[in-house]
Amino acid sequence: MTAAYNEISSRLEAVPYIRRSVDEVKLAGGDQWLATLDDHMENFAGYLAETGGSIDDAVEGFVEMTLETIRLQQNFFKTGKFNTLDDYDDQADVYQDRDLMVRRYLPGLYLAQLLWKNHYQKLRFFTDRVVPEAQSADRAFDVGAGPGTFGLTLASRYPELAVTFNDISPFSEEMITALAKRKTGIDFLPGDFLKLDVTRPYDFVVFSEVVEHLSDPGAGMDKLLDVVAADGKVFFSTATNAAFYDHTIIYESVAEIRSMIKDHGFDIEFDEEVMALESGDGVDVIDYNAVIRRAG
Repeated sequence: MTAAYNEISSRLEAVPYIRRSVDEVKLAGGDQWLATLDDHMENFAGYLAETGGSIDDAVEGFVEMTLETIRLQQNFFKTGKFNTLDDYDDQADVYQDRDLMVRRYLPGLYLAQLLWKNHYQKLRFFTDRVVPEAQSADRAFDVGAGPGTFGLTLASRYPELAVTFNDISPFSEEMITALAKRKTGIDFLPGDFLKLDVTRPYDFVVFSEVVEHLSDPGAGMDKLLDVVAADGKVFFSTATNAAFYDHTIIYESVAEIRSMIKDHGFDIEFDEEVMALESGDGVDVIDYNAVIRRAG
């Protein structure tokens, strides 16, 4: 049960800070984390084989993402400003860059969901508390799915559930198709979420770390209200003071996030706050995870 951990840990010897942080996740998560990691990495190996990738490139992508996140956060803590994309004329261009997305961004994000302590805690929250909320759903929609971890978890738990995946990057579909344990009942609605034509609302929507990437976050919340059924539910997550390079907005507090949710026509059923990174002066990065539904 330690094969996947050993494979990753051995490739982190040159970055002891990151290796220690992964060991902290291992210590906190125990055998459950090791089993989860083994299961995900078995699927991940199939994706790497199909795309001609390697575990070395994937871990390098994870390391790059981790170090860049730390650098950007420290700059934000120091200056109060966050840097948007400098190397692209249009922010959406980053998602069309095959080398970035296939070799580094998507694999790095996939590994971060398992190897960052706060992201693994969110995955546990989703698996243990959110997934049961979708047991009566017929149709689910994973918006901005990235590597598809949450939608694929739903598809695995509920074999009869039809799951539609959306992402602005065409390379997300390649990854999700390779990772999916079942190939039926899964489809894709690619493109910019704000421009999608969704003709029939969904019973359950995954909207995890999406709003802070949108060119118009307010319009994104209004669109979310349109795509969820009257009695449907949404897994929603974002973070405070998170200054990654493809973010478009900074939420300063959890109170601001909760107010934003309610202002756009939703009620909060239950939620959790996870400390992701302490700044030392109270401007902390706090992951906010919740199940929300239409108000009323």
